[in-house]
Amino acid sequence: MIKVTHVNTLASGGAAKACLRLHQNLQGKVASKVLCLKERPKKNDNSTPIDNTFIFSQNWHNPYLIQNRIKAEWHRRKSQTQLPTQPQYEPFSLPNIPFDLENDPHIRNSDIIHLHWVSGFVNIFRFFKNLKKPIVWTLHDMAAFTAGCHYSFDCQNFIDNCKPCFQLKNKENNQLTSKILRRKKDVFAKQSQVHIVALNQWMRNLVQKSAVMNTLPTYVIPNALAKNSFQHIEKSAARKQLNLPENIKILTFVAESVNTYRKGIHLLLPALEEIAKSKSVMTYAIGRVDAANLNSKHIHCVGEVQSEAQLNLWYSASDAFLLPSLRDNLPNTVMESLACGTPVIAFAQGGVSEMIQEGFNGMLCPELTIESLKKTLYKFLELPSYFFKGAEINKKSWQDYHPEKQTQNYLKLYESLISTAWLTYSHT
Repeated sequence: MIKVTHVNTLASGGAAKACLRLHQNLQGKVASKVLCLKERPKKNDNSTPIDNTFIFSQNWHNPYLIQNRIKAEWHRRKSQTQLPTQPQYEPFSLPNIPFDLENDPHIRNSDIIHLHWVSGFVNIFRFFKNLKKPIVWTLHDMAAFTAGCHYSFDCQNFIDNCKPCFQLKNKENNQLTSKILRRKKDVFAKQSQVHIVALNQWMRNLVQKSAVMNTLPTYVIPNALAKNSFQHIEKSAARKQLNLPENIKILTFVAESVNTYRKGIHLLLPALEEIAKSKSVMTYAIGRVDAANLNSKHIHCVGEVQSEAQLNLWYSASDAFLLPSLRDNLPNTVMESLACGTPVIAFAQGGVSEMIQEGFNGMLCPELTIESLKKTLYKFLELPSYFFKGAEINKKSWQDYHPEKQTQNYLKLYESLISTAWLTYSHT
């Protein structure tokens, strides 16, 4: 049985969820395990660790765990000091990480290394040079082939030299971004064992245009839903369980960070305020922020919802799920909403444009503006309740994101890499 180690920096978050779903879907087909930097991922009860998941260096002496926590914090602070970004943008991820992940026993004993979101964990300059075995890298954002930003928005400088960088506070750092991109390009120009997986055609196109990874083989394999999860529940039944009113339009969105520009909350809130003046609608925010952060009397904060069964109810009880992100790849929330039969309203951007079919499973705002979002919301609220067919949306989403479909695609890739690796390394 092929031994695969999945590597993801964090034990929670969107990329971690996608990584763990794949890990669980692969059970019994390959010997799959997951390696994270500081903590083991938990099951839905948030107390029991998921089987075959490990912490980096947990098999070494305990002092190494403490050392690694110190190193991780040191690197985080160094990144923010060396390449500080404008406050509205997410921090840059520098590639020269202070960990020798390639020497971890889980890595050494695997046939294939499957990287996921590895910012702050994998040293780009050392890891690929020192590890001579097949590597699959599923890209959850753009950081792998930029100088450090996770989304470049409309900037195309990653095609050439990553300068000037509009996300940085200090423009004199443009020489450093150019140097980082050049070094990354040198690393991957010498790699034959690295295979890139994009979650959609949008990301694949970016990879193939990039200066860093345009020579690497790139495949499109979307993430998958978890087995036996997120089903279509009749709206009235879901609302009854959540004690929500029946005869009113309900909109739902996820709010984790109000101040992160990319998440688009600064466009969503004004649009919702305008809508509330003339339309009978209730809006619910799921996530860690509270009403004071949102500064809106029209939005009801639900708080964090950890249980997939509870999330299923919230998606199903909603007339639409709102995703105001200005750039996103293949958001789990969109997949989950569609699996529940609930249409999605989002900006026509990134990989989201490939997930939404206008008028079938949602609506796309053509411009990244408050006005465009407001017009789309008004248009949606004027539609009759039967316009979107929940059962059909659910059926299509499970066809697109079925776990078995994803699993078979990865198994084919793994098997092809193992056969190629045997031919390559058996003669070196």
